[in-house]
Amino acid sequence: MDYYIGLAKFNPEEETRLMVSGFLYTILCHGVYDFLTLLQNSCSSFMILLPVILLLWARMKLKKAEIAIRGRIRPNTENNNTAVAADPCA
Repeated sequence: MDYYIGLAKFNPEEETRLMVSGFLYTILCHGVYDFLTLLQNSCSSFMILLPVILLLWARMKLKKAEIAIRGRIRPNTENNNTAVAADPCA
């Protein structure tokens, strides 16, 4: 959900949609995990794969965000340890 809150902060025109999406994804993931936990049979072994699948999905989303951010940030030529936001008017 924090990923969507961060996106909403920088995309005010899509803030409501992003907040609702994050909330619904959180509810869905917790619901599926709790359901599989309560089954207590052979299907509940899928519960081990669910966190792995979610981590891979989150990694993919973060990679897309990183690529999008690279287009908005340019490195500072004087000091390579910092980055300066690109001037949108330039």
